[in-house]
Amino acid sequence: INAEYGRKFSFVSSPSLNNTLRNRNRSLVTESAESNRNTSTPITQNGFGCSISNFEFNIETNKQEGDPIADCFFVEMTNNQAIIGISDGISWGELSRSSAIAALNNARTSLIHRMKIQTDNTTVRDLAGMIFAAFIDAEIGVNTISGGADLLLGVVCPVIVQIAQDPQWCFVCGAVGVNKAYCWSAKSQTVIEITNVASNNYLGQGSIVADSPSHLDVIYYYYPCNEGDIIFLLSDGVYQNMDAETLKVSPQFLDLPFSDWTSSQKCSLELINQKKKAFTTLIIKNLIPDNVTAQQLTEKLILFSNEVTQEKRDILEQSKQKFDQNNLQQLQNIPNRKAIRNIRGKLDHSTCVAVKVGKFKSNLSSSSTSSSSNFNLKDIESINLTNN
Repeated sequence: INAEYGRKFSFVSSPSLNNTLRNRNRSLVTESAESNRNTSTPITQNGFGCSISNFEFNIETNKQEGDPIADCFFVEMTNNQAIIGISDGISWGELSRSSAIAALNNARTSLIHRMKIQTDNTTVRDLAGMIFAAFIDAEIGVNTISGGADLLLGVVCPVIVQIAQDPQWCFVCGAVGVNKAYCWSAKSQTVIEITNVASNNYLGQGSIVADSPSHLDVIYYYYPCNEGDIIFLLSDGVYQNMDAETLKVSPQFLDLPFSDWTSSQKCSLELINQKKKAFTTLIIKNLIPDNVTAQQLTEKLILFSNEVTQEKRDILEQSKQKFDQNNLQQLQNIPNRKAIRNIRGKLDHSTCVAVKVGKFKSNLSSSSTSSSSNFNLKDIESINLTNN
């Protein structure tokens, strides 16, 4: 309990706490995302985050390729608001991971401080200004180690001044880079991509503070939501594994006027993006069970990204084992990443962090064992996109 800021739960990823995938059977080890806790630690189902690596395991180094995981996240909840963020270090390695952590820690501290002093007269523009100030602090953190990171920060809070029947809650966020924000609507049972510049959610971009020392091109979004909705942020390692092209789904299934993705120049980019976004949100919708919690939603999406990339991992791992057994004689038969590009899935770090909209109540339960998603990849061709 933080007496000054209300009831708080923080979830920040680290290598020792990230879900790890081991060996060919790929048992998923679920660990609480709370710092310095183990798998038996109680977690809130109203706010949850998870990062995993979908890269193959290297038997020579006894590590997963792509380590360390360069994604990190946090969600902080009080009894009337939540702050959520996700950071993806640019490139790979320790510098990438350190950049992501430095950016997110600085942004988190900055945003918490500013949210403490907000008043009942706080406007959407005020919230955007707080988010921009947090980005400046994040930039300072990254610059101290000469790194780079993509960052998405958002605030869920009540709407103070309302008209009858208006939504009672809103989500305001700022983004630099590839991470995306979505909303699961409990009322309509649909998924909406919030970070879509072609939608009404788009507020604008650039510096929102006069005479700012930063040239960050932050893009701002506003989304009205209701109690029971779930706001969730995804790294590209999750949502790109729900992309029609990554899943090797025919463009014609999306009613696009070409049969192969290499021929996409025959169609407008705007139409392609529109169809792809509809496909991705429908994939997510079909993964979400009834009465879903933030934890369940996170696990479903993370597990899906892991299942999609399973075949690629198996091929790479088995070929390396074969090479290890037969030494140089089999060198020419080892598939590389270019050779498996026609297999669905993108090998990457995958992160999801989610928060349920509404008055926060202490609703703790033991972490559950993760299970495979109910939505089967084989069912993709039976989806009717017009029902989105």
